Amino acid sequence: MNKYIIPLLISCLFSLYSINAQSLASNYKVLRSEGEIPSDFKDFMQKNPTAADFNLFLKEMFLQGNILYGNPLNQYINTVADEILKDYPSLRKELRFYILKSPVVNASATENGIILINMGLLAQLSNESELAFIMAHEIVHYVEHHIYQLNTYEEALNQKDYKNYYLQYHNRSREHEMEADRIGFDRYYKNTAYNLEALNGVFDVLQYSQLPFDEIPLPRSYFETDFYQFPDDYFLTAVTPIRSREDYIDTLSTHPNIQKRRENILSLMEGVSDAGRKKFVQDESLFYDIRTQARFECINLFLIQHNYEEALYNAYILEQIYPDEVFLQLAKVASIYGIAKFKSYGHLSKAIHNYKNVEGEIQQVSYFFSKISKKEVLILALRFAWNAYQKYPENTYLENIVKDLMAEININNNMGYTDFSDYPMGSVLDSTIEETASNDTMVRTNKYERIKQQSANKVKPSAKFKTANYMLVDFRKDEDFMTLWNIAIKTYEDKEIHALVQNDSRIDVHKLLIVKPYYYLVHNKRRAKAKLKKYANSEKQSQRLSKTIQTSLKKLELQSYAYTVDNIKQFNTVDYNQHAKIQSWIQNYVSANGIDMIHYQSTSIQEIARETGCDAINFIVVSKSNADFFTKGKKYFLLPAILCPVTSPAMIARIALPRKEIDVNFIVVDIENGDIILNNRIMVEGTNVNAFVNQFLYNMYAKLKTNKK
Repeated sequence: MNKYIIPLLISCLFSLYSINAQSLASNYKVLRSEGEIPSDFKDFMQKNPTAADFNLFLKEMFLQGNILYGNPLNQYINTVADEILKDYPSLRKELRFYILKSPVVNASATENGIILINMGLLAQLSNESELAFIMAHEIVHYVEHHIYQLNTYEEALNQKDYKNYYLQYHNRSREHEMEADRIGFDRYYKNTAYNLEALNGVFDVLQYSQLPFDEIPLPRSYFETDFYQFPDDYFLTAVTPIRSREDYIDTLSTHPNIQKRRENILSLMEGVSDAGRKKFVQDESLFYDIRTQARFECINLFLIQHNYEEALYNAYILEQIYPDEVFLQLAKVASIYGIAKFKSYGHLSKAIHNYKNVEGEIQQVSYFFSKISKKEVLILALRFAWNAYQKYPENTYLENIVKDLMAEININNNMGYTDFSDYPMGSVLDSTIEETASNDTMVRTNKYERIKQQSANKVKPSAKFKTANYMLVDFRKDEDFMTLWNIAIKTYEDKEIHALVQNDSRIDVHKLLIVKPYYYLVHNKRRAKAKLKKYANSEKQSQRLSKTIQTSLKKLELQSYAYTVDNIKQFNTVDYNQHAKIQSWIQNYVSANGIDMIHYQSTSIQEIARETGCDAINFIVVSKSNADFFTKGKKYFLLPAILCPVTSPAMIARIALPRKEIDVNFIVVDIENGDIILNNRIMVEGTNVNAFVNQFLYNMYAKLKTNKK
């Protein structure tokens, strides 16, 4: 069980079975909420946040669009809950089960009767019985008020003695986990029709939660062709075996080690008959359908979060069952393209793990992309993107990736027509170099005709050619590929020239889509109440900032569509799903760390543009903290106090006033192409920083020119 309050970060907020799953997966679409919007959402939106409110984290999860409700996965979970709580009808009415859009294998309970099942957990389970036990475990956390008790206990600890505080807190958490296993089994699970033998699998899922959906070797032929091969040292001869232990030392963990939990459950199972019990109470094929959807959704979440290693390898696993699935083709392209762009910008560590810290078959992925050169990975990404684009020529996302890679390879990496061989790697050519033109021909043609003729000549490999120079042998024979190559280069060059000559005094925007501001109050206090207070104050500041924005927009008469607090309170499910799309795009965009790329969520945000009539999106991120006591600004007040003692009382008063530091990022992005059209930032220190922020926002909006209403 996760603690109910976790640090809120933008950058963060995701054996195969094929029975009856093919038709479902072949039509995969990103999961959306369905039905009537929950009363929980409306309750959270109506409440004014306070430091004592245990629902603040859940409110933020709704606001981030991370809660899934009403779809078939939710219905499946609710049916499992009905079986677990068939003898506790009153408790069943109290509890609400939602899915958290996270690829992490986890589930959690809250004090208000909401239980969250992570998408990553559904993707890794082996049967319905495993899910039932985990849900019974979380129900105990709610019934026994473990969350409240743990936070009350934390408040009573002496945090000055941090080592002792840390050990005591984690020890109490482990006690709660063991209790939840025991009561969950005795009170709920053993009275159901679910299988006892399956419980051993629960701890396998938890022990190996960090692993992909399956363990399948990834052959080097996945990245190579008959025309080129990579050096042997790009591939591991053997991957590091999976060495996960179940009897690890758990002193510094919130959960007991797996071995203790297994032994605890085995002792409880003694004397309980397994006769007539089943791994699946609902239809078995339904479970595998649900798990398949969850696995596809986890790949989608991996891509949003730029976890390309996990996205690529898990897509490869599912591809063995669904070779024609469009989404998997897109996932492969998005993954390799993302890795190529991050590596090109020198940020590979933000896209894949250090292969030395990876175990199992997925290590081959992290190792290969750590060895491959920047040019090679860009061309490899182009190969995958072009092959997919040939299959789906109407897909603008693939087309844009192809064009972006062509420009990146040609312009930023200086690889033009004559840098790519027309002959496969290792070809033995006639040592006699044929003359491309006779002396007579040279006389009869002018220099322009000879220049044009050069592009028709085949490029033979030179001694300097490496793998990258052979990677487009087959594509160079494709007239469509070469035509698009020339178009992409020209478009990029025209865009660069336009950027130099355009007038930047005012920026044309038809209609601006404005999301709720992100406002963070920073401090290093660890106590739960302090975190709650910080979040509550952050929420109030965000609401205040929203009103300031609306005032500026009205004064400047800018055409906009804004997600204000009042607007969000009136959401229905259609609005909520639209908002969730926007939040996914923002997470995808921000976590790219400023890398100029075609974002995975670009298609989704373009749908929002059509629905709202907006052509640009604006989001604001504010971070506010207490300044150090002796700041640079305060030092300026010391000199007058020393030179003129009469002014000392006033100067000392100014020095004593608490000062704040605030960092404001203002970003406007063109929805159609993902380009940043306005990006500015201020960092201010003072006793009244809000006035500076208000003026800054007004000045930024004044730079935009929209169609007046």
